[in-house]
Amino acid sequence: MNTIATKHRRARHYVLLWTIVGIVFLLLQPLTWGVKLPEVFWTKQVYHLVILIALYYANTIYAAPALLFRKKIWLFILWAFVSVTFVTLLGQWINDHLHFYEAMSTALGRPPHKPGNFDGFMMITSLLIMGISTSIVAYERWQQVTALREELEKEKISAELAFLKAQINPHFFFNTLNNIYSLSYIDVNASRDALQKLSRMMRYVLYEAQHDTTLLSKEISFIDDYIELMRLRLSENTQVHYVKPQHFKDEAIAPMLLMPFIENAFKHGVSNIDKGTIDIILEENDDVFSMTVSNPLIAANPNKIEEDGGIGLQNTVRRLELTYPGRYTLETKRQDEQKYIVHLSIKLS
Repeated sequence: MNTIATKHRRARHYVLLWTIVGIVFLLLQPLTWGVKLPEVFWTKQVYHLVILIALYYANTIYAAPALLFRKKIWLFILWAFVSVTFVTLLGQWINDHLHFYEAMSTALGRPPHKPGNFDGFMMITSLLIMGISTSIVAYERWQQVTALREELEKEKISAELAFLKAQINPHFFFNTLNNIYSLSYIDVNASRDALQKLSRMMRYVLYEAQHDTTLLSKEISFIDDYIELMRLRLSENTQVHYVKPQHFKDEAIAPMLLMPFIENAFKHGVSNIDKGTIDIILEENDDVFSMTVSNPLIAANPNKIEEDGGIGLQNTVRRLELTYPGRYTLETKRQDEQKYIVHLSIKLS
C-alpha cells in the first residue's frame, strides 16, 4: 500500500513538473509577447520539449543509477557532457530543418539569420534539466536509503527484543519451578495453589508477553501472583512489604519488564538465618510509572547481587534502552551496606 501511494505521489509530481516546464516553454517567452507567432514556433517548442523530457528520463532511469550511484563519477560527467552536446546539436538541427530562424525573423521584423546559428537557449535548458533530474533522483535515492536504514534498524531492534524476551522467560520459569518443587516437600496444598498461580502466569507469558505491549493492570496482576507465590516459600525471617496503586491509568507497558528486578530481590535478599524485609513499591504519577525494590544485603556475600545480577537483569536493561530510549531512569544503590535498592521510572506516554 505504501509503495502504491509513493508511486502515485511521484506520478503527480512528474505531471506537475512537466506542466510547469511546458508552460514556461510554450507560453512564457517574453521576446514573443504581442507578436503573432508562426506555426513553426510551436512545432519547434514541442520538439524541444519532447527532447528534454527524453533527456530527463534517460538520466533519471539509466545514467544516474548506473553511473553516479555506482561511483563511476567520470563516466557520469562524460555522459552529461555528451548528452548536453547532443541535445544542443539536435535542437540546432531541428531549428535549421524547420527554417525556424527565417520564420521568426520575418515575424519579429528583423534581418534574416543564417542557418547554423548557435542555440544557447537549448544548451542552457538541457543543462538545467540535467541538474534538476540528477538532484531529484539523488534525493529519491537518499529517501530510499534512509527508509531502508530505518526499517533495518526497526527489524534489528524487533529481533533483539524477541531474543531478549525469549531468554528472560525460560530463565524466570526455571527459578519459579524450582521454588514450587521445593515447596511440594513442605506443603502439598500450598504447592497446588502455587501451581494455579503459575498457570495464570504462564498464560500471561504465552498470550500477553509475546506482544510488544500489554496493559499495566495485567502486568501488575502478574506481579501479584508472583509475590504471593514467593510468600508461600518464605520463612518468618523474611517479610515482604508490597504496595501498589489502588487506582491508576491503565496504560500500555512492555510485558515482563519489571519482573527481573523483583525476582532478583527474592533471589539475593532471602536468608534462612538473618531477618530482613523485601520492599516492592509501585507508583504512578501522571504518565510516569515508577517502581522501587529493595532487599537486604546478605552478610555472607554482600557483593553477590552485583557480581551475579543474572541474564534477566542484563536483558531488562537492554530492553529498556530499546523500548524506552530517553524515557526511563534506572538507579541502583547500597544503603548503609544493609540494603540494595533499585529505582526505575518510565514515562509511558
